Amino acid sequence: MRKQFTLFVTILLLFAVIGSAQSSRKRPTKTQSKVPSDKSQPWATVTSIIAGKAIKFPVVKLEDKSKAERINQYLKDHYWNADSDAKNNFRANLMASYDELGYKVVLNTPNILSIEISWNQYRAGDITQHHFDPSTGDAITLDQIIETSKLDDIKKLVLDVSKKRFVQVKNKILKDMKDPRGGWTGGQALWFERDILGSSYEDAYQIAMKKNYWDIDLEKKFTVSKTGIAFHYLSGFGFPMSILSEEPSSEYFYSWTVLKPFLLPSSPISSFVK
Repeated sequence: MRKQFTLFVTILLLFAVIGSAQSSRKRPTKTQSKVPSDKSQPWATVTSIIAGKAIKFPVVKLEDKSKAERINQYLKDHYWNADSDAKNNFRANLMASYDELGYKVVLNTPNILSIEISWNQYRAGDITQHHFDPSTGDAITLDQIIETSKLDDIKKLVLDVSKKRFVQVKNKILKDMKDPRGGWTGGQALWFERDILGSSYEDAYQIAMKKNYWDIDLEKKFTVSKTGIAFHYLSGFGFPMSILSEEPSSEYFYSWTVLKPFLLPSSPISSFVK
């Protein structure tokens, strides 16, 4: 009888241990990371400052508030109008300075946050991408992506394409000037006529064709996507508004595959490069 009782107690204890082990496996851990496990998911939260119907300005939120504040202050500094009468309130300053302003988040990863902001005011306007490292809150510059010693090689690529575009546009416009349906009046002689400032379309063409690569500034404005970088180099003829669409494109896109030899191994966009 005593042996049976001992066996019964042993079985109860065994079931208790098994149940406790199963319960502990099901119990969630108390310390869970707030960082998304899927790195394809948005890394930062971006909300908006709303100023009227046509103005939305980005506000970045990160787990580290000090880094988010660094990014937000950078953006505010770039769009704060010191000449505005609204000197103390950023929302009021936006309304006084822009007819329209909007943004879109282009990249939102652990390595890079890219926000594109567009605005217009009195027929003037601009579209600019701003790039940040979420781990520091600092702006990302081109020399953190492209090896400085190889930037000149990229400038040579851009300049070569730019000159080809100028040749194509000149040939097309000279052809259009012969034909009234091209929108010009005055014939091909108009290409060489000087305006009130003493310059002609031919002058602009010759200046562009004589440019050297070291005269090109690609560092100030570039756009980034998951597929590559578009550099912006503005060098136009100064065509009238009615045919402004004939100006050579100022955008020069290169895929990550093409740019791979020029990239820093530890650049913020290394995860996009195969």
